[in-house]
Amino acid sequence: MEKKILLPIVGFGLLLGLGGCANVSGPYAYQGAAAGGAIGAVAGALIDDHNRWRGAVIGSAIGGAMGAATSEIAARSARHSYNSNQPVYYPRYEDSHYHRDDFYSRR
Repeated sequence: MEKKILLPIVGFGLLLGLGGCANVSGPYAYQGAAAGGAIGAVAGALIDDHNRWRGAVIGSAIGGAMGAATSEIAARSARHSYNSNQPVYYPRYEDSHYHRDDFYSRR
């Protein structure tokens, strides 16, 4: 087979194989992937002047992965927050280490 045909087939096979490793716990990752994929496809098509289809495909793949990851992280944080009866906390990173705000000590 030609390299132009073989490379996408191998890449698609790898993606399918890695897809089985995902541990999705709800519909939020799918919703985030759909939204991220749509936004990424539009952005990719607008950015790539030479081949808009290629830009849309690449943007859709990257946007879908980022949307799924972001929404899954947010859903897990919300679920953990609800179960532990604590607010969601995202540490800030400064000076090469994480800081915990004194938000909780002011209450």
